[in-house]
Order: sequence, then structure tokens, then C-alpha cells
Amino acid sequence: MFDPIMIILIVLSLFYIAYVVGEHFYYAYKRKKLKLVIHVNGIRGKSTVTRLIDAGLRGCGMSVFSKTTGTVPMTIDVSNTPKPVRRWGPANIREQMRAIDWATGQKAEVLVVECMAVNPELQYLTEHRILHSDISVITNVREDHLDEMGNDLESIAYSLANTTPKNGVVILGEDKFASCFERCAARLNSKVVKARPYEGDDLLDTFPENIAVALEVCDVLKLDRQKFFEGMKNYIHDPGALSAYRVRDTVFINGFSANDPQSTLAIYDKVIKEYPDGEITVLLNARPDRPSRLEQHIDMLTNMVFGKLLITGSNTDYIIKKLKDKGITAVKVREPSDLLGEKVVFGCGNIASTGMEILGYFKANDRSALTAYRVGQSLLFNGFAYTDVPSALDAYQAVSERQGGDVPVLFNARPRTPSQLKRCINILADMSCGKVFVVGPFWRYVVQSLKKRGVSAVHIEKPDELLKGGAVFGCGGSSRTVNKILNYFKSNGEEIDLHAGRRNT
Repeated sequence: MFDPIMIILIVLSLFYIAYVVGEHFYYAYKRKKLKLVIHVNGIRGKSTVTRLIDAGLRGCGMSVFSKTTGTVPMTIDVSNTPKPVRRWGPANIREQMRAIDWATGQKAEVLVVECMAVNPELQYLTEHRILHSDISVITNVREDHLDEMGNDLESIAYSLANTTPKNGVVILGEDKFASCFERCAARLNSKVVKARPYEGDDLLDTFPENIAVALEVCDVLKLDRQKFFEGMKNYIHDPGALSAYRVRDTVFINGFSANDPQSTLAIYDKVIKEYPDGEITVLLNARPDRPSRLEQHIDMLTNMVFGKLLITGSNTDYIIKKLKDKGITAVKVREPSDLLGEKVVFGCGNIASTGMEILGYFKANDRSALTAYRVGQSLLFNGFAYTDVPSALDAYQAVSERQGGDVPVLFNARPRTPSQLKRCINILADMSCGKVFVVGPFWRYVVQSLKKRGVSAVHIEKPDELLKGGAVFGCGGSSRTVNKILNYFKSNGEEIDLHAGRRNT
């Protein structure tokens, strides 16, 4: 007599085998629909190079779908619209199968995808079982992920070579370890091409090495170089790309994404050419799942000259102790606002967790975060994103100077603690803004409180109530109501160029 549990297990196993076989043929069929697949690998610069290639191909009139891992996993669809990738668990290389599905679903000709695997075996599977790329790009070889990719540069090079395509082309961003890639390419009947140095003046807010390897893709495909370069000028920057922000008197330089020591030091060399090293505060953000990288960063800090060293993230006490043993004093910081008061802050280490929080704080409160929209004769200055009150007041002052007088305020009375709400009311009463429009769930309390202080305040329910001519400065944080107002101005008007001065490098 058959065991019913055994029968169920056999049936489920057969279903699983059928599913795996069916999935294999399904994605093989989908892959054939793509004329070209470009697989971008390397240690640093993968996301930016993927985005540069994407933009260059679009400039040549090709229909492109791209996917990057980068700071935040993103896709750029055929209409050139970036969208975050929603994940329901840890990163998994099966996501690259979804990328093929998304690309063919939009009838893209080309898929440009950043390698998301670190483990050498997973890199191999991604290339030879999923993507079957035509071109593999290797941006560079650096010391990173030593616990998985190897303890020396040559081992890391061979690990990266796992994405060498069969009967394809490997484009190298640098000459180092070319022999490793050539040996692997020869076994797969592929050709290795070394990118020629880029010597142009327009650096497209990135490094010349990134431009060089992207242009080599253009040359391998025999596309129009001028059109390709013009297309690259419009590439969509990675959210965590190297950039600088000013909040009050503090300049924050975001170097978090360059999380290997060699790349970080190269960036820092550029920073100290613009700012005296004695004025620079280095901020190291450490993450808990990179023990080998932690030791690298500690050694890296001993080779940097700075005025002050701050530590945030995980394992801070351990790092501070190790640095003290090397004669370096470091201080722990917990909140992004703790950095205000420093002249120049250079963020490095890793962008994960606390790094993203710090970057988001400086992005939101930078003067250049201010945007404006015009509908008819009415102008809405969007200062809702400011979380730092002095920064919001600085932005309001700039708007008032631009408009030549006091500007009414649109305040979002969203949920806050009683003390926070009272502080906001006191600030609004002292702003001499003439009139305050109020939205949000606590509008009644705010309107009544302001009227008691002699301030003209009124509640509005619809965005078109602001269309009475003149300018309005929005503040108080984001919400559904605020998004509704912003969407109204965006869809019915135009964005005004305020000539903000943020630098992306």
C-alpha cells in the first residue's frame, strides 16, 4: 500500500520540476526577443556606467530598458522613467529574470543591466543561465567584498570574469589584470577590448573612466559617437552619486557610495584640493554585515588628513577603540543634525541605513531643494521637504528677497507633538509673512492660535483657492494633502527654474 505522504511529495516534486523546466524555456524565449543585452560588472562605478550607456543608446535612437542596483535598485523604462524596484525579501539574482520580462514587455530592443551578484558562483549563474549577454563591461578591479570575491586583486579579477559572455565582447575600463579576462574570454570564444582614455573637457558630473568605458560600448556597436555622447549628457544620476549640499553653514559632501578604500581616497584627494584639510570633518558610516570592509576602512582613515573624525552606523565603539590604538581620536554621532556646525563634512564608508538617512537630511534641507511651480499668475514655492527649521527659514528669506517683499505661507498642519506644533505656530507668528494658508488635520487649532496672535490665517480645502495671483511659500512637511496641491500645480502649470547651485560630481 502506498504511503499518501510519499505520493504528495512525489506529485509536488513533479510540479516543481515542471515549473523549473517551463520557466527555463519561457525566459529563453523572452531573451531571444532582445536584440542586445549589456551586463555591467566591476567594483566601482557600475550604476553610473549603466546609466551612461542607457542614455547614450537612447541618444542613438534605440529602445532601451535598464536596471541598476546602486544606492537604490531602480529600473529606467523605455520612456526613460526611473522607478524603484520593489523587493519582498533580500536581493536575489532571479530579479534579473524579471528585468528580461519587464524589458520584453515594453518591447525594448536593448537591456542594460548592472550585475547584482557578489558571490562568484552567482555571477556565473547570472550571466550563463539568465542574461546570456552580448557585451560584458568590467568597470574596474578594486579591493572589496574580500570575504566572497578573494583576498587579492587577481582573485577579484577572476571573480568578475565570471560574467564573461559566450561568443561576445568584454570591455575593460582599465588595463590592470587584462590577462585574467583574456584567458577567460578565450575559453568562451569572446573578445576583450580595452577602453581608451577619455580626454574631453565635459566630465558629465562623473569620472572620466566611466565616460571612457561607456564610449567604448558605442564604438564596439559602431554607433554615432557624437549622438551617443549627446545622449549621455541626459543620463539619470544615481540617487547616491557623489554630490555636495549646503545646510546653513555646513557643506556635506556625499562620498558614501564609493565604499572601497581606493575609490574613497581618490575622491578625497579631489575634495582636499577645494577645501583646506584642516576644515574637513570625515564622517565614516559603518554597516554590520561587512567585517572585512570595516578593517579596510580603519586602515584607510590612517592615510587621510582631516580636522576631525566622526563615526556613525554600526560597531562604532569597536572602530573608535581600534582608531585610538592607532593614535586617532574619533567621536560618535547619532543624528544628522549633529553634523551642523562643522564647516565641511565628507561622508564615506557606506550609504546603507544611517548613510541614507544623513544624505536624505542634507538633500531635503539644502537651499537647492527648493522648487517652484507657476499656474497663471500664481506661484507656489515648494519648501515642504525641509525638516530643519532654520533651513526652511533661510529658504523663505531667499524667496522673499526674490519676490521683493513678504510672501504668504502655506502651512501643512500635519500630526506633531503638542510642543512641536506650538513651536511651529510661534515661528509662523514671528515670520511677518502677511497671511498664512493652512491645510492638514490640525488646521483649526493652528488657524485659531494664529488669529489670537494677530496673524491673518485661513483654512483652504482646494488647490485652486491659491490661484489669486502672487506667490506662496509652502512648508510644514509632506502629506497626501500637500501632494495633491503639488500635483495640481505641476499638471496645470510649469516648473520655474530657480537656478539652484547644487553640484553633482
